[in-house]
Amino acid sequence: MQILSRKQLVQLLTKYYQLNFLKPTLHSVPLTDGSVATVPIFDVKGLLIAFLNDPLRMHQENFASNYDIFTGKAKLPTSTLDEIHTGSLWEQARQKYCGDDPDAFPLALVCFYDKTNTDVFGSLSCAPFICTPSFLNKDCCNDDSNYMVLGYIPNLGYGKGKAKKQTAEMKLQDEHNCLSLITNQIIKIHEEGGFWTEVMGRHVCVKLWIHFIAGDTSGHNNLVGHMNGGRPKFIYRDCRCLFDDLSSPIPMCSLITSEESKQAR
Repeated sequence: MQILSRKQLVQLLTKYYQLNFLKPTLHSVPLTDGSVATVPIFDVKGLLIAFLNDPLRMHQENFASNYDIFTGKAKLPTSTLDEIHTGSLWEQARQKYCGDDPDAFPLALVCFYDKTNTDVFGSLSCAPFICTPSFLNKDCCNDDSNYMVLGYIPNLGYGKGKAKKQTAEMKLQDEHNCLSLITNQIIKIHEEGGFWTEVMGRHVCVKLWIHFIAGDTSGHNNLVGHMNGGRPKFIYRDCRCLFDDLSSPIPMCSLITSEESKQAR
């Protein structure tokens, strides 16, 4: 009887159970200051297929109430805001990506992006890009065993000291170049018309999109190119209240309209 080493055992089990998608691919990303960042990225399609083919996750008790996972529509008409599919933009997104295709399986992703620290000084930090399917109910969305890490963006400023030659725009571009390794996979899946797999015994074509991204203000600002810190003209991005207006007990807010947000985009 041959006793395998740890490396040999892992390789054997990986091949037998087809778990190669769990191993990240290390990408070298050139930065604007001439250095190179190593970014570990996972196979998005492989992770999603493994999730959709997992009988421990894919059963009715884990799904949002009053939701048909194969059509993306509510089983019964409702006017109550509850799970994600009851939101005002859900049907618009579902119609765009799935339409009336009977084989289309709507897979909207709820993503999260924010920096996390592993030491007290913040040097050993990274920003994971995490997602979970929107068809899960609130309890399952809060269960980290249902999270899928699509990649890690390293601390791009580590070891560069205070005398950094990069502008804020250059540093933001470096971060987006790393993020594109993840998002380009999602774009490619969409451009290819989705992918076919079996979900709960039914052969479907999975239609993929990011429905929204959760996180804190700093992480969101980095994603959309909004300024962090300082004192912007308008303190809160949804209204035109100035800094001095915050001392008013009853501020007269002038809210930003959805049309103005569209024009800004």
